[in-house]
Amino acid sequence: LDSRTKCLVHVYGPDEHPYVYKLRNLVTDKCKIVNSVDPEFEEQFMDLNYRVQISNKPLGMENIVSLAKDLASSYRRLAIFVNTIRYAYKLFMNLKRVIDDREVLLLHSRIPPKSRSTVVNLLEKLDDYILISTQAIEAGVDISFDVGISTLCSPFSAIQRIGRVCRYGKLGNEKECLFVINSEGDGIGTVYDEKLVYAFKKYLENHSKDLACLLYTSPSPRDLSTSRMQFSA
Repeated sequence: LDSRTKCLVHVYGPDEHPYVYKLRNLVTDKCKIVNSVDPEFEEQFMDLNYRVQISNKPLGMENIVSLAKDLASSYRRLAIFVNTIRYAYKLFMNLKRVIDDREVLLLHSRIPPKSRSTVVNLLEKLDDYILISTQAIEAGVDISFDVGISTLCSPFSAIQRIGRVCRYGKLGNEKECLFVINSEGDGIGTVYDEKLVYAFKKYLENHSKDLACLLYTSPSPRDLSTSRMQFSA
């Protein structure tokens, strides 16, 4: 970098991609953008669309259990992301009572390392399961889920959680990956800043048709409104 350049932005995508085009219009002359193109990656994900939807009404625990049972009839690997260990444990116990055709697994930061390794190994080996997890799964675990459900959280955690679904491309002949965000959340005001979370909720409600852009643009806490854009993952 020369003396005038203060930052380097490395973008994995072609220069003509809408996101890269928008990024070039946003950065200042003190930032330099470098592109990397991966033809194999582009071919794998070109036809894959993420459908991110927010529930019209808050989903209580009973509703989440019911939704999980319905999705489990169509998807093999289901992940439910929540914000607090207490809520995760309660949801885990409720699902264990009604799910008998697959493993129901629990992952959070207070699980001992040996038990965590056991859960991660099961996620890699099993074909069918439901995982309930806190932020412990958001980074550092290279696992791909077929479908995801999340309680309301910060936009940054939402991006991480969405990125856990269909990490390796489309599912067989399916070209759409579903991610459902509950319109209420646990741990708001304690785990996540309340103003940020509810600003994000408003963003979700106003961008119901193009929420896949969250995979490419991380809204700032000060301005969670972005221009309407359509992307393929």
